[in-house]
Amino acid sequence: MKKFIIIFLLLFGLGIFFWQGIYLSKGSTLTEEKTFLVEKGQSLFQIAENLEKEGLIKNQFLFNFYVFLKGQQNKLQAGEYSLSPSMDIAEVAKKIISGDIAKEKITIIEGWNLKDIGFYFENKGMFQAEELYDEMPELEGYLFPDTYWIRRGASLEEIVEKMKTNFQEKTKGLEITPEIVIMASLIEKEVKTKEDKELVSGILWKRLEDKMPLQVDATITYITGKRTTKISKEETQIDSPYNTYKYLGLPIGPICNPGLESIMAALYPKDSEFWYYLSSPEGKTYFSKTLEEHNIKKAKYLKPMPKVVEIIAFKDFRDEEYFVPKEILETAGAEVKTASNQMGTAIGADGGELEVDLLVSEINPADFDAIVFIGGPGCLENLDNENSYKVAKDTVSQNKILASICISPTILAKAGVLKGKKATVWTSPMDKSAARILEDNGAIYQDKDVVVDGKIITGNGPGAAEEFGQAIVKALTKD
Repeated sequence: MKKFIIIFLLLFGLGIFFWQGIYLSKGSTLTEEKTFLVEKGQSLFQIAENLEKEGLIKNQFLFNFYVFLKGQQNKLQAGEYSLSPSMDIAEVAKKIISGDIAKEKITIIEGWNLKDIGFYFENKGMFQAEELYDEMPELEGYLFPDTYWIRRGASLEEIVEKMKTNFQEKTKGLEITPEIVIMASLIEKEVKTKEDKELVSGILWKRLEDKMPLQVDATITYITGKRTTKISKEETQIDSPYNTYKYLGLPIGPICNPGLESIMAALYPKDSEFWYYLSSPEGKTYFSKTLEEHNIKKAKYLKPMPKVVEIIAFKDFRDEEYFVPKEILETAGAEVKTASNQMGTAIGADGGELEVDLLVSEINPADFDAIVFIGGPGCLENLDNENSYKVAKDTVSQNKILASICISPTILAKAGVLKGKKATVWTSPMDKSAARILEDNGAIYQDKDVVVDGKIITGNGPGAAEEFGQAIVKALTKD
């Protein structure tokens, strides 16, 4: 009897040991996930050893025991897995046996072209943008915009195949031709609502039949790469097979990846008496029957392209403070020039490069709607001088928009244009000297990201670049 009790207690103890080892995690409070790689050809024992080394399980022997007990030792699948010490051995084993690999969500927006998608991947640290738009140009138009779950570490070819397959599934049963995809891409970039897309489709197909130039603005911005809704007369003369102002017919290929609504509009256009259309900055589409009527609406609803000059240090301007507002301004339809203290290729503090259009000494604020000073490590050394002071004073005297970000508001202060004005500037907990310069020159310092006082806009650094750009757009629109 005593022997039986001893055996029972031993078995009971072993049972508790195995149960706790398998079903209790290493640390319930350690919730941070790690990426764990199971390489092709690795054995159960190698995987268990690596799991223990990574601190994901308490005991490799118990992992081996559990997998053998389940009879799954030959079913462990290679791949990257998201695992955590808070998971017990049973959960870890289940993931690797079932092949529940780590996945990542990507979202492709309707109207993105290959460059947009490429840089989206690049910004996520997945691939270089050029791997898509330089090496796979034939994919333009056929990567269906959608949300995808992809395995972490998937190749570009694997992701592209997934998007192409989705395109085929979404358009199954439809009479899809290259011409339909090209037309759908034009429609996608030109208008937004279903009703507008159907009407514009009807207009464009009608123009094709009548041998009229399509004159689709979006084909010009596809050529130039500018993020703007407005194009110049000079740009309409660019020699490119995508230029629908210069050449009759459809462009040589799609200009973006259209969504299903635009594809359906291309397939099923709506007949109307209209031959012309335009979209206002607010996104409303106006249709016209005659060119005369169209021109009247252009004059009424389309403002001239605002002109902006961004003033930067030739060396060590702050990249984010330049490029973020520039993109926002161009998207809103502004033409943006760059000025500096010398001509040539300016270099940003983070390595960005751009060509200077004109010298600060050549700026006449009468030629622009807004003057924007950009900060950066080289700002004061390059721009804190009489040329900049004169530009600031002339801008204010001509009642134009004057904007400045980071350390550059100190230049405006020294020019005397911030006297009595609320303004912000870059500071740090250890360095308030820039704020003192503003106050010493009569400005009312505000500890805010962006401050707008009349037509003077100031921002306190790269973290405020987006809000700063939007404030300039708002001021331009208000004007």
